Order: sequence, then C-alpha cells, then structure tokens
Amino acid sequence: MRGGGSNVASVSLCGIEVAEIVDESDTSITVIAAQSTKAISHGDVVITSESGAIIVQSKGWSYVVPGHVSSVKPALGQFGTRVTLSGKHLIENNVGVHSVKLAGVLVNEVTFASDTEIRVIAAEASNVAGTNNIVLKSGASITSEQTFTYIHRGVIDTVSDNAGKSAGQEGTKVTISGQNLLGGGSTVYDVTLAGTSAQLVKTTKGRSRRAEGKMQFDIQVVANRPSDTDSHTGNVVVISDTGASTTKINGWTYLAHSAIFQLNPSSGQYNTRVDIQGLRLFGGAKRITSVTLADIPAIVGTDRKSTRLNSSH
Repeated sequence: MRGGGSNVASVSLCGIEVAEIVDESDTSITVIAAQSTKAISHGDVVITSESGAIIVQSKGWSYVVPGHVSSVKPALGQFGTRVTLSGKHLIENNVGVHSVKLAGVLVNEVTFASDTEIRVIAAEASNVAGTNNIVLKSGASITSEQTFTYIHRGVIDTVSDNAGKSAGQEGTKVTISGQNLLGGGSTVYDVTLAGTSAQLVKTTKGRSRRAEGKMQFDIQVVANRPSDTDSHTGNVVVISDTGASTTKINGWTYLAHSAIFQLNPSSGQYNTRVDIQGLRLFGGAKRITSVTLADIPAIVGTDRKSTRLNSSH
C-alpha cells in the first residue's frame, strides 16, 4: 500500500484529505476522516506514497449527512440533571454513541439515543460552561453550537426539626435549608430522609446572591414512616423536576419507633384520668403537643415514666 515507497504521504476520501494518518504499513492504513459539510456518495479513496506512487480505490468511500445538534434542554443544571440534545443525523446510521460531554465534562450516563435525540444525565461539576460534544462508536464527532452551564453546585446547609435537631420519627416536621437546592430546576420532585421519601409541604425561595450565582432555599417536609424500625442515620437528598440532585451525607437520623404498651384504664368518660405507658412517647421532641383518645382530643399532663391524660369529653 506504500506503492514501493517507504511510507504513505497522504490519503484522501472523496477528494478530501484525511485529518490524520493514525497508523500505516505496506498492508494496512488507519486514518481519521476530515469534516465534510455535505453528504458525498461513492467517492474515490486515494493513497499517495512518499515516492509519488498513487493507489486508487474507485467509489470506495461515502460521507453521510453531517450530524447537527439544534437544541440542548435544559441549558443549565448540575449533577443528576436530565439533558436532551435534539437534532438530525445524531447517530450516523445507528452506529451508536460512544460518549457525550456537556461543557467538556463527560456525562454520568447516556440513557437514550436515536437519530434525532440523545438523552443524558449530567455528571459532577460546578460553575463550568461550554459547548457539547457527541462521539460516536465510529469515532465521528459532533459538536453543538449551543452551550450547557453547570451552575454552582447545590449545597444543603442545615436539616432540622422545630427544635433544631436533625433527628425524629414519622410525622416530624423538617426544614431543609441551603443554596441552589433545585439545581437549575423549577420545582422539588422528591426529598428523601435516610432513604425514605418525605411528604413535601412547601418550598420557599430566599435571597439571591447573583454575583456568586447562588439562590437560598428552604424546603419544608414531613418525615414518613421508614421501613427500618430501628434507629438509623442516612443521607438527605433533594431531587428537582430536572433530576438535579443535592445531597447532605448522613444528614438525618430516624429514631427508633415509639410504642404504646398499656392504657390504664382503657375506657372511661369525661374527666377520666388515663395513664399511657410506653417507650419514646415524645418521639425525640421535648414535649407532647396533642393526644387523642378514640379520635377525641385529650388534655395532656406528663411525668417521667408515662403520659397522663384527662379526657376532655
């Protein structure tokens, strides 16, 4: 393939000189195709030796229609954000996607790929912006004119109940405070406390530090009942509608479940004094705020070993 010479001087495909000769010998040549702005069918492959010898394979190569990215949505986010790149001819006759970079950062995962749409999950990065690149399994590369911006990474500053503690049981009201907790999204999709999804109550947007690209948020939730009844500690995770994820490691502790062992007496009428015996009846709090007997509110008094109630009805 060197035409009697010592090495290959140049190779062209469809009249376009290749971008690089990667490897060559007298029996094999590996090249990287240069860019073509249009499709070219059945063009010649021309190998020129340093001796001047020329080897031609007629109609040996075709350029397909170049891939083009027309939109990147959303255009900003952080770790976990689900991003869709839309366009035409994105996977070159179904050869498949090798890798995708958003703002120069290799994505965490490619979840879907077709000729018109590629969906990815953004990786870990903060305060980075740039163009996006798709590399196909053939080695072909598509670079978008649209940019993606990794905003300042979301941070959970505090997780606390009404008493300022980051521990509780089912029903505990919890406030999660921090910066950029939606990761560029518009709403909260899910909050988990030590692995258990919580009930979302309210999201409050606070002050914005535009110069730093940071927005303060308070997210109020109510802890749900975990499957593990023993005390355990785990991460607090906020996930937005775009999939962006913000985590506080070991940010919440579920206390062991409370248990009622005995009511004495177990029946009565108005003004009956009832002793409730059990374990952890305060549920991690400092006091009990309400008790119902058969769905009727009772008046609460306490001692160190029991909850003592006088029925109000």
